Amino acid sequence: MGDSTFLAVCLNPTLQKTLRFSSITKDHVNRTANHRLDASGKGINVARVLGQLGKRALHLTQLGGSLQPLFLQLCEEDNLSIRWAESHSPIRFCYTLIDGSDRSVTELVEEALPVDPMTEGRILDLFEQSLPERGTLTISGTKANGFSDMIFPTMTKMAKERGLRVILDIRGKDLTESLPFEPDLIKPNLAEFLSTYIPNPPQEPNRLKEAVIQVAQDLERRYHCRLVLTRGAKAVWVV
Repeated sequence: MGDSTFLAVCLNPTLQKTLRFSSITKDHVNRTANHRLDASGKGINVARVLGQLGKRALHLTQLGGSLQPLFLQLCEEDNLSIRWAESHSPIRFCYTLIDGSDRSVTELVEEALPVDPMTEGRILDLFEQSLPERGTLTISGTKANGFSDMIFPTMTKMAKERGLRVILDIRGKDLTESLPFEPDLIKPNLAEFLSTYIPNPPQEPNRLKEAVIQVAQDLERRYHCRLVLTRGAKAVWVV
């Protein structure tokens, strides 16, 4: 059972409001009856898609504030299994605005308030309890303020020591400090990869790709991992 079960970690939960308009006019009141509310965050979305693919996934996160029951209700409605720690930090909102006139999508993202200082210990306790019978760990997204820089590297180390496959969709210090524990796959987007490893990238497309491949291959040799780079609507680069 373990090989086909996933632990999906994300430490930045959100309530996602999606609103679709026939058109959006700046500096005017725009109304729509076409809207929905979902429990979201990168880890929730990973768990949701895995469930749609017939896989078993447990989502681990932190929750707090008056909207905590609503978040859990939305997870239950989507048949999402969730394990959570109290954060004493309100769940943020994010908004997706879809303009039907030009098919554009605009994201409005709230930054989360810092979590309670005890949250990290609670999360790591739940994380360790959740590892048995799991085959794969995924860690996705940025973490809320209040967590230390070592929480994701610690999770990566613990999972690899127990023989789990580890997939990381993180960036910056979260990624660089996790790599020494040899995750199996890392999946930053191109902008995140450049900001972490090539802060002054070449502007010419072919030279940019060569520079990215060179750095990616070096990372693979040093840390024995595979690398997938997403590029928005463009084709994915697999190194």
